[in-house]
Amino acid sequence: MILIEIKDDSIKVSGHANYATKGNDVVCAAISAITQSSITWFSKNEIKVKLNKKIPIIELTLIDNKKENKDKLNLLIKQLQFVQKSYKKYIKIVRK
Repeated sequence: MILIEIKDDSIKVSGHANYATKGNDVVCAAISAITQSSITWFSKNEIKVKLNKKIPIIELTLIDNKKENKDKLNLLIKQLQFVQKSYKKYIKIVRK
């Protein structure tokens, strides 16, 4: 299961969906694509990124909490929630 942990200024995505075999898992592919592409929305001084491909885990933390950056983070959350609605068995979203 993919676990998405949401805080006011960060989001952490970890785990595997196990929807299908490696290379065919559309749930993992969707979550990875959304999360990784969202990094490009921010400049280097706006966000801190932690990535570990072995676990797998990616954590995005806002450095600059201006409204524009919070809006970007909220857009990312909405996109992840959209995928989760179709694949609730494979994705868990927790607000902390």
